[in-house]
Amino acid sequence: MHLADLLVRLMRAPRTRLKGVEIAREMLINPSRTTRLVDRAEAAGLVSREAHPDDRRAQQIVLTSEGERVALLFAPFLLETLDRAIFDTFTSDELDTLVELLERLRDAATDVAERDKL
Repeated sequence: MHLADLLVRLMRAPRTRLKGVEIAREMLINPSRTTRLVDRAEAAGLVSREAHPDDRRAQQIVLTSEGERVALLFAPFLLETLDRAIFDTFTSDELDTLVELLERLRDAATDVAERDKL
């Protein structure tokens, strides 16, 4: 499932590329696991590594055309799984509360980022 998640995230990323550290943060996995995941995806021809144009120390992980094709196959499955997990887990009232709490969290994070100039 992590491989499909990686591909869909790359597909949604600007210019279908992310730095390894961004992948780790978004997927909530540690850097060594990220490296292994990218290694597998690269060996399968789904992603490639490129030098980051603004940071000589970083590499960008870039979705290949084959990776995009595979991501398009996985995207509906991931969305259906997420949809079922949410709607099978929460009542309508709980979903309303969850949305409200997530909106408050988003607003608070935005306020902190603006205040701290992140």
